[in-house]
Amino acid sequence: MTAKRSISVPDDVAAWLDQQGNVSAAVTDVVRAHMHAERTDEVLRAAGFDVTEAGKRRWRDRLREPIPAEALSQARRMLGRDAAAGEAA
Repeated sequence: MTAKRSISVPDDVAAWLDQQGNVSAAVTDVVRAHMHAERTDEVLRAAGFDVTEAGKRRWRDRLREPIPAEALSQARRMLGRDAAAGEAA
């Protein structure tokens, strides 16, 4: 089932929507992504994490830069050792 809505958006959002092939699908995708993010926050809070806007900003800033190759290599080595230890148990 679908429902029709009429909304008002700022000019920059309207310009982006004008470039989309299917405005309804574009809006649906963005809203669902927002819903998913809110649900993720709820789950993290239920697990005892203190989710704040400042904390989310810090993570977004950190994730803007690629993870250094040495850190990825170290993580892969650690995961490899964890997998081997798990198989031995």
